[in-house]
Amino acid sequence: MRQLSDNEIKEIYEMICEYHDKYLNQHGVKLPKLTDNEGNYTKDALVFVYLSQGYPKTRSVSKSELTQFIRQYYPNTADVQQARHLAAQKGWFIAAGSRDNRDVFLERGEYQLISLEKPYPNFKGHRITLTETKFPSYWEDLKIQYGNRCVTCGSEEGKPNIHWIIQ
Repeated sequence: MRQLSDNEIKEIYEMICEYHDKYLNQHGVKLPKLTDNEGNYTKDALVFVYLSQGYPKTRSVSKSELTQFIRQYYPNTADVQQARHLAAQKGWFIAAGSRDNRDVFLERGEYQLISLEKPYPNFKGHRITLTETKFPSYWEDLKIQYGNRCVTCGSEEGKPNIHWIIQ
């Protein structure tokens, strides 16, 4: 795992922003904030910066390597899910070893940034549009439809994640 200085993180993030503005914003790809309200780096931005090192010649990175990197900033992090979410939910073209992909061969649990110029192939942009007045009831309807479970991981709302056994 390579450590990154604050300057490297900021430089890589600026590069990501430039590509986003030029190529991806128009497709609805969501740019993660670099920092939160307290000035701490966000996990999404840190994962994305780490995957973007050396762009366009990126390398595959294991989930455990990403987790170790994030633990430098968030020591209690159990498992990093951000790479998968940045692709499927936010539109960044990140290949995952657990998904069928035609762009690069990856082992299960590996990720690689493919492009900062094209969105993730199956990304549809904003999937639903809600007004503030419709949102609460719509959200409750969706929760009922999915049995109060996360559509990504299957965990039930208000209960421990089903993939991590708490000891």
